Amino acid sequence: MTIIFPTDAKDSSNQSIYHPSKGSPIFDYIGCIRELHFDAKLFVANSTFAHKNIWMPSYKHTNTMSEVLCCSIINYFVKYLCEHCNRLTILEINPYIQDNKKPVFDPIEMLTSFPNERNLSGLKKLYCTSPGHAGAELTLKDNPKLTQLYTTFSKSVLNLELIHNNKIISLEQAKSLSSLISSQRKLKNIILSEEDVIVGFPRIGNAKVFGWYNVVLNSLSSHKEWLEKLEFTYLSFEHIDEVALRSLCSLKNLKRLRINKCRFLGSRLQLWTKSLTNLEVFEYKAVTYPQLYVAVDLLNAVFQSSSTNLKKLVLCYKRDHDQGFQSIKQIPLYLGSLNHLELPKLFPRELIFIFKSCTELIYFSTELLDDGELGKYLKSISTIVPNSVQKIQFKIQFKDTPISVETLKEFLQGCVNNDGKLETLEITGNYNFKVARGDTPEQGVGKPRDPIPNSKNSFNIKVTQCVTFQILD
Repeated sequence: MTIIFPTDAKDSSNQSIYHPSKGSPIFDYIGCIRELHFDAKLFVANSTFAHKNIWMPSYKHTNTMSEVLCCSIINYFVKYLCEHCNRLTILEINPYIQDNKKPVFDPIEMLTSFPNERNLSGLKKLYCTSPGHAGAELTLKDNPKLTQLYTTFSKSVLNLELIHNNKIISLEQAKSLSSLISSQRKLKNIILSEEDVIVGFPRIGNAKVFGWYNVVLNSLSSHKEWLEKLEFTYLSFEHIDEVALRSLCSLKNLKRLRINKCRFLGSRLQLWTKSLTNLEVFEYKAVTYPQLYVAVDLLNAVFQSSSTNLKKLVLCYKRDHDQGFQSIKQIPLYLGSLNHLELPKLFPRELIFIFKSCTELIYFSTELLDDGELGKYLKSISTIVPNSVQKIQFKIQFKDTPISVETLKEFLQGCVNNDGKLETLEITGNYNFKVARGDTPEQGVGKPRDPIPNSKNSFNIKVTQCVTFQILD
């Protein structure tokens, strides 16, 4: 739970709550709560009892308190919060079911049981996680009324800008979530996620689970004019239907898209990827289990469709050899206007093509693969680093190829001699850094602080301008 104390806080009668000049000893802390997070631990009685020393006042002897009394106190407090937190802008609910038992505390039920749900009309962000886990399908009796919460909020909470739903456990929940999405006036950000249990889904079959997502995706078209950010995590699009696909294609103003370990992103989504012409930020993390799957066709289609406006690209997947190389080859062809680029492992020779084509980069990050000539390539690369680059992060994961401080000095010097704006060079990873104690710095190049041979150190290096150079774990 986060509490914010605004200086202009007012109550429902438009009267100031806080009067510092009057020195009033009374302060409406509950009325100033803006963010309320119901953590999973709250739903378990023994967890609340075990941590009673944290939330009970110091003058109370907690050793003599029974579990029943602790639960009664917390239950009353949660009920009071749900009744009186009428200035919330962010609400997060992460329920937990233990051994298929009814939760001790159910804020979802409390939020929907009182007639004052209208007090949440100022809510802007809603994060909800369905109870239980992928190992067991919950019955309606076990479900702590998340469906009811969505149904109630669809009538009383109409100004949400962000909705995050983690797990769909029933068709009824999918319908209520769809209704909540459709009822909002200007929804800007939607996050849909499942658990990392897609292959061999034990609680419900894939076709059934991801068929429910069609109901939710269908409602996105109601926000085609202002939806700006969409995020999918651990979803499968194998069973997407034509109506849901048309709904995705209607999102012409989508600017940010994140796809995290989703499956079946190939031909079924080609029509949608061609419509992503206004995309400015694209983040993709590949599936790794049971084997690596890089959605090359989807990546290439996104690169071509968004070539004019895309400014930030983040690709994350394991690359030991040439996995995803075809997509990396497309970056210099279509994405020359990028200013933020994070890539998986690259051979130094591949980096040359990136720097020659992406001439507007400000931030660049990649893991370098050593092909035996890393030092030579670093020297040559420094002369083609775009002048606009301000920070470079190199991740290096090899211990047997030491990097000398002279090599990095030459790299930095080459960047600066090329009239570059490089301010930060960050090296991360597990490797040997070759530094000699007593090494004398050259003119304009700062000496490493207390250098130790073959160790990881934090360096401040100046090359005609202030450059921060760090070696991190």
